[in-house]
Amino acid sequence: MPVAMVLQIVAPLDVVCSQGAQALAPLARGTRWAGVIELLTMPAHWPALRDLLQERLHKQS
Repeated sequence: MPVAMVLQIVAPLDVVCSQGAQALAPLARGTRWAGVIELLTMPAHWPALRDLLQERLHKQS
């Protein structure tokens, strides 16, 4: 739940968040997080992440 709340709060900053992910991408190469960070370098993927979390939260309720 806290992650979903934070993602909703930063929703207007999707472009900034994707740029932050781009900055982290070189540091994550070779780790299990590399794929996740690579996906989050695109601003359009942030709303999809929020939707997936919301869907999962509704299923658990």
